[in-house]
Amino acid sequence: MIQIDAYRNCEEVELFINGVSHGKKAHTKGLINSWNVSYEPGNAKIVAYNNGGIAAEDEVTTVGDPYAIRLSLMHKGEREVLIKAEIIDESGYTCPTSDNEINFSIISDDCNEDKFRILGTANGNPSNHDLPNKSSIKAFNGLAQVIIASDQPVSNLENQVPGVTLAAISEGLICGSIKIFSH
Repeated sequence: MIQIDAYRNCEEVELFINGVSHGKKAHTKGLINSWNVSYEPGNAKIVAYNNGGIAAEDEVTTVGDPYAIRLSLMHKGEREVLIKAEIIDESGYTCPTSDNEINFSIISDDCNEDKFRILGTANGNPSNHDLPNKSSIKAFNGLAQVIIASDQPVSNLENQVPGVTLAAISEGLICGSIKIFSH
């Protein structure tokens, strides 16, 4: 048996495991609603109600083994871009316990790698004391970030550079890549 807790400020809460209700419970402000259920892989969903209508929903899904790296643009500044790296399973869910080492590299379609550099990496782990100016980092909770810097304003480069890609490699995972600049 596992315990599932719901922290809500609504009148009632209901737990669903893989679509099957495990009952509604009246909620007392400041207290936690709990259910003891048998573990089943899949999804757990909490539905909160006020005045008989749905006020909020939240759900979590069991993830599989680490499978690949997904990269996405978080921010494009004047001379830098911030990229998020996620270790994901085959279904595309972030693996929250993954701590794979991720190695980043810049690839340019016309050998313009010298216009770009990896300024630093981060993972949000408060106990990580590695220097941030490396091109590799261990994921924390399945996540990492990398900052790519340019010697010129990003807006100037977007039409000058044929294509710049950030690649992310980790042993045993499908590599991730994202076009940073292209025209």
